[in-house]
Amino acid sequence: MSQSNEWFDLKNDIAKFMVPRLDDYIEKFALEGIAIPTWLLSKPISKDVAGLSDQEIELLREEWLGVLKAIQLAFQNVLEGNSKSPSVQSGLDLFSKYYIHLWD
Repeated sequence: MSQSNEWFDLKNDIAKFMVPRLDDYIEKFALEGIAIPTWLLSKPISKDVAGLSDQEIELLREEWLGVLKAIQLAFQNVLEGNSKSPSVQSGLDLFSKYYIHLWD
């Protein structure tokens, strides 16, 4: 068995890794995000998003930023010792749901 206690505080180590990266991702997506987050739609659409209006695309981007901020808040609450906050579980649920979409 390892003498290291790194495993003991793993949730904080993960949160320390995630918070600055999520901050950066949110900032960059807000300024120059190219992807249209169609994964947020209740019905999948084809790769051709030509059927979406500019307003619909903007609403999807705003919704995605809201999801990202909820995820970031969850990890931030963990760092601040508020692991039992309801926002932690809801943010981590979003993280697991949209993990594969954390790119742009």
